[in-house]
Amino acid sequence: MAESTGVTVAAPQDELAARRSRRAPRWLSIAAAVAGVAVIGGGSYAYGLNNAPETVASAPAITLGQAPGPEVARDEAATSMAAGSPDAAKLMYPWYGGRTVFTADGLSTEGGSGGAWGFDAAGTYSQATVVEAAAALGVAGEPRLEYGTWTVGPNDGSGPSVSLSPDGLASLSYYDPTRDPWNCAVSAPDSGGSVEGGAADGGVALPEPAIDGGQSKCPTPVNAPTGDAAVQQAKDVLASLGIDTAGFEFAVSTEPSSPQVTYVTASQSLDGQLTGVTASVTVVADGVQSVYAPLAPMVALGTYDVVSPTEAVERLGDPRFGVTGGGVMPLAAEGMRVADDSVVSPEMTEPTVPATPEAGSPLAWPVQEVTLVSARLGVALTTLPTGASVLVPTYELADADGVTWSVIAVVDDQLDFSAAG
Repeated sequence: MAESTGVTVAAPQDELAARRSRRAPRWLSIAAAVAGVAVIGGGSYAYGLNNAPETVASAPAITLGQAPGPEVARDEAATSMAAGSPDAAKLMYPWYGGRTVFTADGLSTEGGSGGAWGFDAAGTYSQATVVEAAAALGVAGEPRLEYGTWTVGPNDGSGPSVSLSPDGLASLSYYDPTRDPWNCAVSAPDSGGSVEGGAADGGVALPEPAIDGGQSKCPTPVNAPTGDAAVQQAKDVLASLGIDTAGFEFAVSTEPSSPQVTYVTASQSLDGQLTGVTASVTVVADGVQSVYAPLAPMVALGTYDVVSPTEAVERLGDPRFGVTGGGVMPLAAEGMRVADDSVVSPEMTEPTVPATPEAGSPLAWPVQEVTLVSARLGVALTTLPTGASVLVPTYELADADGVTWSVIAVVDDQLDFSAAG
């Protein structure tokens, strides 16, 4: 149910200054849900890097979270093998019957320290913020609280709208259906027909389908800007929302079949590492068509003591930190491994029915032994039980083949292991 505020779009007051100067808490409330997980395929966590420009210099993001279920992992493995990936034989997936033993080889036994950061979503999520964003994006209308989000603009797809969500990053979403190249409609001329108060009052003109003999008239596609031009448009719109674009690295992607759309991904970089915080901007020929952007500014939480890389490896065998879902094992099922240049189709292979176990035979209890030989200390984006987003010191651990696992690096006495209530 929408809650009307009775106010119009106006520049908001700065509500963040007081909160930005508050003292950060010393204790991180990290629940078991942020335990380390195996990353499917070495490097697959690097969001957006497939289309990243050569200027991207930051190390990939480190990921903490729940391990994917067996069905998801099998699908990913099958997709990789079908594509003839040279790493297909190395893919690993969680298996509820498997166990993994991790050992360290050549890793340091010295601890250290690392910084942590939070995001001031509480000081950002407000009517004033969505009003300011709407003004920057050219969205007219009365701000309203609707289904837990602050929204400006129509919700029926008749014109551009912007909404602000109460999540840990104060995420903003903007969408302009009148710039959608696949929307076969044209804006009505300025004839007085409008929504949200009328065109004369800054409202958005209603789109009217252009129909001729039962056929819709889509305008001739015009290619969207690409490369530096697209990045500049993305930077301009993000800067108008108060985001410091100097802290982000930009990647551009296009689809050959859809040159009328360019996708720009902005990945936050901190101390030479991508954090996992991203924004995205869709650019078309006549401007920006959609935006997703986290608006909450970072706040420093101070420095935390971290365990040594060797202790981090030991944590992977600790139920409080270990791999979710009961361990990992290689894809070694009969008939699953294929040559690197092969393409597998479901119709090409006969399904194998599991053999009936024999009475008295040993019961399989697979144990995989993994030796980890390198460690990278960085930060990972995770969510506290309160819903707050934080960047916490985290180790990325890798074996000799480059397959990675991650685990939180903060020492035990600076973690709160209390069950979330």
